[in-house]
Amino acid sequence: MSNTKKEDKDVLKHYHVTISKIACVTFEDVFAYTEEGAKEGAESSAYGGAGQDCFDDYHFEMSACMQTDDPKKVKEEWEGFFGDVDSDDMFERG
Repeated sequence: MSNTKKEDKDVLKHYHVTISKIACVTFEDVFAYTEEGAKEGAESSAYGGAGQDCFDDYHFEMSACMQTDDPKKVKEEWEGFFGDVDSDDMFERG
């Protein structure tokens, strides 16, 4: 019997990642294949993007909460945050 369902690690998911230590911030636009990948994406954004280097001396405490792994809903969420830019490419892992 052939398993046609993609492996869980190959399905793009939508996460909310909360970063806390001295302040609490939730990134609601995190798309990743794994919880660990979601945390890494939010951490990278906090250190270099949204944080604009103000968190450089802190190690974060993080929690990731998957919102959905349904491909249709993930795509809708992606397009809600970023428009349709690259939305088809985001769902093919290569």
